[in-house]
Amino acid sequence: MENQHPNQILIETISNRVTEYNDDFAYDIRRTRDYRKKGHLLSEIYPWPIGQEIRRLIGVDYLDINNERLKQIFRLTEKTMQFVSFCLLADLWNNIDKSEAVLSSDLQEQLKQLNGKPAMGVWAGLIRATLNILENISEGTFFDYTIINKKAISKCAEPLVKLRNENVHNYAEIDFMSYENALSHLLQELAFLCKYKMVTVNHIHVIATRFANPLFKHRLSFLNSTSKDFVGDNFQMKKFTDSLSVLLMHNYEEPDSYLNLSPFVIDTAMYMQEEFRKPIKGVFMYNGQHNKKPVYTGTAPPDNINVGDFNFGNKLFKELDLFYKNMSR
Repeated sequence: MENQHPNQILIETISNRVTEYNDDFAYDIRRTRDYRKKGHLLSEIYPWPIGQEIRRLIGVDYLDINNERLKQIFRLTEKTMQFVSFCLLADLWNNIDKSEAVLSSDLQEQLKQLNGKPAMGVWAGLIRATLNILENISEGTFFDYTIINKKAISKCAEPLVKLRNENVHNYAEIDFMSYENALSHLLQELAFLCKYKMVTVNHIHVIATRFANPLFKHRLSFLNSTSKDFVGDNFQMKKFTDSLSVLLMHNYEEPDSYLNLSPFVIDTAMYMQEEFRKPIKGVFMYNGQHNKKPVYTGTAPPDNINVGDFNFGNKLFKELDLFYKNMSR
């Protein structure tokens, strides 16, 4: 691997791990020899907030091993940990009434930090605290916590969190490859995310006739893509999911099991039909509060939006308030 560019090493090692969780990806990878094409496939298979940053890192803007590439490694790491934090918090929220869901002082402290201006260390703390609780819940969770190695995740993230917290400005003597490797191992440990489909449920129509069970026509946008113009399709399902929400699903056509990531992760496109003034289109993640108002940061320009400017802001405020009340019981 001495003559290989870090991108090639990164793509090959992560792709090998993802093939364990996604057969379609494994098939496509076996048919592809060009590592750049493999990189494109890799950026599409991860959920949008992660895949978008992978695409940037392996793109032409960050080919040189320099400070700019390291900054993008930080950005990819932070967005990844932020997204994973919200996946775990959403799963915990769904299981909050179970006797095994004992909310620790560690989690409460991390939630206080989340309410402020969270940084990479907060996301690492939330992952640690939620995993410590969720791994004790015997059934009913969305993720299989027997395949998630929390110690390995913490070990991979630790050097990147430490360097970011030190606010280093002179990277001249830093071992870049050690951080490349840490990122690679982190994404490998999180490769189980590639088992799931990330979608926006734009709307649901009921199809009912007199002598048949009703069907529920879902309009879904697929959020595993390298394009901001997410493609969509219609699916008729025997059950309904949550409309105007971002979900992780096991299967597009069978909504028996899904994880609602709203209000932590939102797709503003799903609100366009009900807004007199159209919001900026994109996927945004909750990023704490400023002046007692929720802040949402983007996964593509613009970097953030003030959701209070739009009608759907009230819906998000109420959901966030309910979340914090449930977590403070």
